[in-house]
Amino acid sequence: MPYLKAVWDETLCLYPQIPVNVRIANKMTYLPHGGGPDGLSPILVHKGTGVGVSVYHMHRSKALFGEDANSFRPERWITGELEKVGWGYIPFHNGSRICLGSKF
Repeated sequence: MPYLKAVWDETLCLYPQIPVNVRIANKMTYLPHGGGPDGLSPILVHKGTGVGVSVYHMHRSKALFGEDANSFRPERWITGELEKVGWGYIPFHNGSRICLGSKF
């Protein structure tokens, strides 16, 4: 059933269950890049500051998913081209706060 799994992943990629998420920094920290005119400088995040993540837009990143990132193409999950996408694909988010229903 690899193709069915690919259809599932592609559907969740284009239409994530939680398209936007916000976290509040519990201590002062740095985001490694995203600041400055070129987007490569670190960003200081003060304690208590909200940081939003748009999974909807991240999953449409041509840098991560290719030039056809907005197209429904389940084959990309079978061919190995997304082998190193890692945290670039988080339809149920990830880490210690991953959605409890992600394995259902």
